[in-house]
Amino acid sequence: MAAQASLAVSIGILLIACDSKNRWFGFTRRLRAPMFNAEKVKANEVSRYEDLAAPALKGRLSLRNRRSVYHQSLVAFMLDTAGEQEMTQWIQGMMANVAQPVFSSDTPMVGAVAQGDYGVALANSYYLGRMQAGDKGDADLALSSKVSAQRLGELNAKAVELMAANRWQ
Repeated sequence: MAAQASLAVSIGILLIACDSKNRWFGFTRRLRAPMFNAEKVKANEVSRYEDLAAPALKGRLSLRNRRSVYHQSLVAFMLDTAGEQEMTQWIQGMMANVAQPVFSSDTPMVGAVAQGDYGVALANSYYLGRMQAGDKGDADLALSSKVSAQRLGELNAKAVELMAANRWQ
């Protein structure tokens, strides 16, 4: 059953992974998602990227260094989907919420959320996956059980819509 579901998802992706001239284009499996400690932040507080700018998260948000290509890509996506004014307000709101210091990589940032030092971090999904797999040992595996990744279903639907409309050429 899982193999059939996986095949159905793969076929669905194949149907939208071509431009109007049937040329393939690449896209990532990585999702930059809010990763939260449920003892510090509730899932409904971070169900959209825009929520990371909410004043209620002041002092509870953790981010990577602004030079991170992951943040730059997300900012570009937000600029395209929300426009310059909303994107600027979003960045300003997040910066007002950031607990210092910023991190140079995702794994220690997700670990700090797991330990309760922060409520939420914006991190790539595969970092949590590595921790859940115990890549660095039992300590990472134990920490990963204290972190949840938000699915951002509304955002995923928007990304699929953009791909289907051939806006990502």
